[in-house]
Order: sequence, then C-alpha cells, then structure tokens
Amino acid sequence: MKEKIDRFNQDEQLRDMAYKRSLNRWANERDKQDMYEKGKEEGIEEGIKQGIEQGLEMGIEQGKYNLIKQLFNKYYPKEDDGILENLNNEQYDKIFEMILDNRSINEIKEFLK
Repeated sequence: MKEKIDRFNQDEQLRDMAYKRSLNRWANERDKQDMYEKGKEEGIEEGIKQGIEQGLEMGIEQGKYNLIKQLFNKYYPKEDDGILENLNNEQYDKIFEMILDNRSINEIKEFLK
C-alpha cells in the first residue's frame, strides 16, 4: 500500500487529475446545494403568496358573512341567524339579493334547503 502512495505522490499528472476530480465533485455538490436552496426559497415564496391569497379569500368570505348577518338581523330580528353559517359565496350573494329585495324569511329558508 505504501508503494502505491509513494507512486501517487511522485506522479504529478496523476495528482493533478485526482485534485481536479476532487474539485469537480465539490463543485457538483455545491451546485446541488445551491439548487436546493434556491428551490427552497422559491417554495417558501410560493407558500407565502398562496397563504396571502387564502387569507384574503377567507377575509372576504368572513366580511360577506358579517354583512349579511347584520342585514339579516335588521330585517328579520326574530329569526335565528344560525341558518347563515357554513354557506358558500354564491349562497351568501343570493341571500344578500333576497334580503335587499325584501323577500320573506320563508323564501330564504326554502332557498337554503
């Protein structure tokens, strides 16, 4: 084994090749790490963007719910506003129109069935 090491140490061309190979391995690993970090950053940015969009959608939905609930309680004060929970945007829009058109509570309840 010592003989191989001595030959390696004496052969300048072989040492240069080994050194270049080592540098290439290191450069490839560094490139992989850089790509990983870049992908991670892009993923985080995309996640933040999606989170903001979802937050805005939820805020709009909650705002619609609060507005419709206020109108509902004003026009139908004796009715339970629990029927307005867990509806989708289209249903909220339709109920909003129905309240503005002075539809009866029975028509609204019928729509929600």
